[in-house]
Amino acid sequence: MEWKELSRSAANVIERCWSIHHDNPLQFSTRIGDYVTGANITEGTFKDILNYQKVFPYFDVLRNGDFIIVKGSCQYGEWSNTK
Repeated sequence: MEWKELSRSAANVIERCWSIHHDNPLQFSTRIGDYVTGANITEGTFKDILNYQKVFPYFDVLRNGDFIIVKGSCQYGEWSNTK
């Protein structure tokens, strides 16, 4: 799965793993039914996030009931130095 294939809601959630103000990873939690930056969080959002993590393993995702928690697992841009 590529970034451009993500649903808007999944991209919105994953983008919150990093800040525009620093390179350190962040944690973000939301839940099914929430409205985040112009898109509803759905079961499909969660599935997209899991599928994207398979090809871009630089964040962690957990689910607890309706809650989805994502957390960056490296500093921003670190993935570009691994190839």
